[in-house]
Amino acid sequence: MDFDFEADPVVNPATIHTLAECAWVRAGDPLCLIGDSGTGKSHLLIGLGTAAAQQGFRFRGAGAGPAQ
Repeated sequence: MDFDFEADPVVNPATIHTLAECAWVRAGDPLCLIGDSGTGKSHLLIGLGTAAAQQGFRFRGAGAGPAQ
């Protein structure tokens, strides 16, 4: 997965690489990415979804929209 971890040092590369292994998908666990606008959540979700699809899983992402 290509992600500029230096652009957002709060994102832990080891955590993302572990999520890309899809054990959470196999266990049936959901994944929710929370953070400020423009921090790369959608980019990470697409990358993790791609990793899941490459392992034979189906992927669907959804946005929650702005908080009210």
